[in-house]
Amino acid sequence: MKKLLSLLASFGLITTTSITAISCSSKPEIKDLSNFTAEDLILNPETDEQEDVESAAIDKINQVLSISVKKGVDFTVEFKKANILKDGYLIVQSTPSSQTISGQVTFNVKYVGDPALQDIQDQISSIGNNTMRVSVSKDGDSRTLLKASVGEGSSDFIDNVVVDNSTIKENKFGVSYNAKKAGTATIVLSYRKITKEVKIIINKNDLGIIGGSSLILNPLFNTQNAASETFAKNISKKVGHNIDTTSDFKVTSFKEPTSDSNGSLGIEALSTSNYIQGSALFSINFKTVATIKNPGDDLYGWLGSSMSFDLSMENANGVTIPTVTLDSDSVGQISDIVVSPTEDINKFVVNYVGTKEGDASITISYGENKEKLKTKITIKEDKRVDISTLSGEQLVLYPTSAYDSTVSKFIVDTLNKYFPDKKISSDDLDIKNDLPKINDLGDVSDGTSTVTSVERSELVKGSVKFTVKYPVKDISQVFTSSKSQLGPILFDGDKPDKEQLMKAINKKLGFIGPKFYINSFDIIKQDATSATITGKNSLKGEATVTYSKANPIDLNQIKSKDLGEIKGATENVKINMIVSKIKQIDPDQFGKISTSDVEFANPDEVTNTKAVIRAKKDSILAKGQVELTFNYIRN
Repeated sequence: MKKLLSLLASFGLITTTSITAISCSSKPEIKDLSNFTAEDLILNPETDEQEDVESAAIDKINQVLSISVKKGVDFTVEFKKANILKDGYLIVQSTPSSQTISGQVTFNVKYVGDPALQDIQDQISSIGNNTMRVSVSKDGDSRTLLKASVGEGSSDFIDNVVVDNSTIKENKFGVSYNAKKAGTATIVLSYRKITKEVKIIINKNDLGIIGGSSLILNPLFNTQNAASETFAKNISKKVGHNIDTTSDFKVTSFKEPTSDSNGSLGIEALSTSNYIQGSALFSINFKTVATIKNPGDDLYGWLGSSMSFDLSMENANGVTIPTVTLDSDSVGQISDIVVSPTEDINKFVVNYVGTKEGDASITISYGENKEKLKTKITIKEDKRVDISTLSGEQLVLYPTSAYDSTVSKFIVDTLNKYFPDKKISSDDLDIKNDLPKINDLGDVSDGTSTVTSVERSELVKGSVKFTVKYPVKDISQVFTSSKSQLGPILFDGDKPDKEQLMKAINKKLGFIGPKFYINSFDIIKQDATSATITGKNSLKGEATVTYSKANPIDLNQIKSKDLGEIKGATENVKINMIVSKIKQIDPDQFGKISTSDVEFANPDEVTNTKAVIRAKKDSILAKGQVELTFNYIRN
């Protein structure tokens, strides 16, 4: 017994300890009801009744404070019902025992009233898209959305029920729906706690009430079938279902339209149709007859290869695609015939593959046009060379210049070198060049040339992409004995720098070139009178050029700064007239200068009696500037 009591005591001790441990755990956070914003204090309940108001208040507290409260456990209320003249209120007071909230909050309760949906009569609808208007007759709050759904057992008759709430502020709504077939259905409307069933009576579309432009048909061809198809297409679009001659209508009369008068089409709905009823007589506009242009009697194709030819028409309708068929005596000679439209409604492309050598007879037709065109395609053995077989170093081109025409000619010559038994010309090829480039410093980048055989070429097929190198000039072949003598050069110190040497070389070579850039050569040896250079990038080889240091004369050293009388044919004095006068006055010092050496310092300040001239930066004959006087006389 003592052992039992001891054991129980130990359990008691454990239990007490456990309880103590629980009581030491953290308490849940208690939220203060006074922390609501003014916007959160407004309630818009489903009805004005206290139960709905309290439900709205609980939802608001739980949402704003992120908690879960219960009436009686966490709070008590004081309620005053709203009426049409005055808002009500709901005071929520936390209970002393609540472990969730504290304090008090007063909600402003807006009047709801007793809204009602207007009486809606049975809706008489036609198959297709329909709309009905719904209004809240009283006490609408301009914010509650109307809901609508297909009634029980009505899904076979209507679908796509959609509510338009765009006029909700006026308590008005639109309900659209699609009527699928004749019969009776219902749509259920819901507004707050109000529901209302609206009866939808769906009638077949009556052809007899069609009027105006809807009675005019514009078929693709002047045939009964085309007119019937146009009617079916038009009415199908209206009712939202495919209408056909099998189960929906029959043609009772047809008069073919001509260029002088419209035709007509009589239509009567079949009793088996779920969509249309009645009858109507339609007017048919004349369609100008389309004609097929002969693509030629010299069409051909390659055995085992895809080919095509262009097919042109007049007055095509923009919808119908021509048909190309093999005649019975040519079956097996051509396969994979595909006719494709282009952006021009009168032009098409016919693709085909030759499967047997010889002449294949084909017939080209256009929809329901009576006229057809017959021609032939000759299938030949394919003896063309395939330029796509080129590889490796064959794909790298080294043209003599980077002009488009030069590169294109170089490509033709190159292909003839690789395929010497063919006489390939530019007419066999479609060449698209992205030319190699050189920048202002002389750095070069490769170009590309994409070459594709034209489909009608009898010599080549396939395509190839070449890398095009920037043309490289050998400077050892450029600098002859005369061209290697650069003459006087402007430079400071005992020898010209690389840029000064480059300018002197370019001036010497002129437009014939090649042009030198900073990064197109290096100086490997140089002294006061010569330099040995080696080419790189757009240049190659080695050459030696000679030069001397220029000693330009200061313009202020001219013998006389008064040039005297200058005559000319222009209204104002020109720089060349002044240069000529200087050479006359001081031939010993300035007898070799020209307009490439001097210029007006301030052209806007030149008069017919005075001018300031200065030496150009690259002049090797003159330097500085000088003010000159003269008397210019126009002849």
